[in-house]
Amino acid sequence: MDKSRDLCKILGANIRCYRIKLKMTQEELAEKAGITSVGISKIETGKTWPKKETIEKFLEILEVKPFQLFTETKEDFLKYKNIVTETISELVDKTFSEQKNTSKRNRKNFKLKH
Repeated sequence: MDKSRDLCKILGANIRCYRIKLKMTQEELAEKAGITSVGISKIETGKTWPKKETIEKFLEILEVKPFQLFTETKEDFLKYKNIVTETISELVDKTFSEQKNTSKRNRKNFKLKH
């Protein structure tokens, strides 16, 4: 797995997502960022990395923080959040059940001794 390529695709997908959220076309974003619409297309599809200066322009134009461009989409975050929440809930239930069983055994043993 090429992590650099994956990050490039995440960046591109997020740029596209925020551009669409602002109801902006590729041509409009390209004009504001000072690059071509073909360049925007290549960036959004993860085929090429934008220059540092272009990323800085995207941050300003799209009104986002750097981490928002380089992290998974909100949908992916929510999906993983739900999986983690369910797993934690299952572990808590299991632990509670085990403690309850241990407590019952301890009471039983205590009654037998006294």
